[in-house]
Amino acid sequence: MVVHRLDMDTSGLIVYALNENALSRLHDDFRTRNVKKTYQALLVGHLLVGEMEIDLDLERDPDNLPFMRIAQPKDTNDNDHDDHERSSQRSQMAETTAATSRRNHGKVTPRPAAAVASFVQKMTNQAPKPSQTQLTVLAWEYLTLNTTKTTATAANNNKNNNNDNNHFFHQVSSNSTSSSTTTTTTTTRMGTSIRLPVTRVQLIPHTGRTHQLRVHCAAVGHPIVGDDIYGCGGCSGGAPNTTTNKNDPDSKLHLRLYQQLDTIMPLCLHAQQLCLFHPCTGAPMLLECDPPF
Repeated sequence: MVVHRLDMDTSGLIVYALNENALSRLHDDFRTRNVKKTYQALLVGHLLVGEMEIDLDLERDPDNLPFMRIAQPKDTNDNDHDDHERSSQRSQMAETTAATSRRNHGKVTPRPAAAVASFVQKMTNQAPKPSQTQLTVLAWEYLTLNTTKTTATAANNNKNNNNDNNHFFHQVSSNSTSSSTTTTTTTTRMGTSIRLPVTRVQLIPHTGRTHQLRVHCAAVGHPIVGDDIYGCGGCSGGAPNTTTNKNDPDSKLHLRLYQQLDTIMPLCLHAQQLCLFHPCTGAPMLLECDPPF
């Protein structure tokens, strides 16, 4: 019996309960945040601060449901027209649904489309939720990419194939935060290969919102490597702030390769550690699993 969930693209630890009693107690611990979760991730570019607390409310992205975004300020004056249009659309949908409903023993059963519309409306009407994430830089690293292989692999546009997508890149250097005082975000050409800067970070969520870590990392300008939703080329993401010079050919190539990575690499987000209490004995437990990247 599954106690908690991981995002489908996230690797790492997950807890199963062997009986109903253990399941109930573990559910209580997760709900009351007595379980400490620690993640490790690779972020696009070199993050120039060693540690930060990200405190940004999240809400559903109405333009890209069911994905999330940073909560936007509400301007009632600007939104009056949009709200009127949405209200009219909902009224028309309700009338259409009533007209096309089928009767079953005197009861009106709505069409599936109406149920979907109701669900979408419920999602978009949700209030923004407070979300906090603690981010700590572990190391500044580089990925070396063979541009020919990267382009050929990106053309396949298949992240779920059985081939090893890691064959075209590897870590070539790492500067730990304890020994390095300077960083660089320059893309270095090495013949047919290119070095892309990435930052290895530890992420501790203080809240458990949908896609919280992915949205928060993207919001500070350094999305998670391999994130095809909130990453450089994702529908709900944006370009990283490491691309500082639009006229620099290396900067343009830099961004383009990150966008390609998002389509061919698995998400570099890993549930590395869980601190919890045994549901029967109450003994503290520390579970760990090293990341595959």
